[in-house]
Amino acid sequence: MVNFMSKIKNYFSANKRTRRIKDVPVPVQLGIYIERGEELVEELNRALSPHFQERMKYRFLQEHPNWQQHEFEWAFFELKRYFIMNKILKSVPMFSKEVDEVWHEMLMFTRDYEQFSKQFYHDMLHHTPNLDSKPIPGERGFFDWVYLSLFESTPNSRVLWGGFLKYPISQSILEDFKTFSEEELLTHYFRHNGEWMDLKRSLIKK
Repeated sequence: MVNFMSKIKNYFSANKRTRRIKDVPVPVQLGIYIERGEELVEELNRALSPHFQERMKYRFLQEHPNWQQHEFEWAFFELKRYFIMNKILKSVPMFSKEVDEVWHEMLMFTRDYEQFSKQFYHDMLHHTPNLDSKPIPGERGFFDWVYLSLFESTPNSRVLWGGFLKYPISQSILEDFKTFSEEELLTHYFRHNGEWMDLKRSLIKK
């Protein structure tokens, strides 16, 4: 009885996701449109070996039979965008259950994930589980602003992240950007790696 109900749940979940995520190609170069953005994407691609990606995709689709291939491709596409955001920001909450599922599957390949993380971040990017579907409004507002400052928004992006610009940026964050010096903001909000400083400073100015 339990197995039967589980199959029914997976069936309706798959149909719901299929209707929502369109089977269309993902944008090239992650749809990034900032200056030198393609260089940042290429840096990510060099850290994510094709062999690692193919193994992870195969395992994910085996472990999640209710997912279609194009659904995985789009969730992984958005995970790559999330990784780019983590290259720039000090901390990035996870606001997508589907994207988080793909990230969690990557962690099953412990050695490959660690190698990717060390190469791209020079540090370990630890998994931040999506424990609550309700976003933290102030943090979600800031996430949306940075995301839309970096990437083209697509219908599938909006499906996977639950839409954008539904929440205002918190007053405390806005106040920090009004009163903190550039160096204080870099220390408080951005990753301390000395990389992509022009991009970080341009976000502060924007």
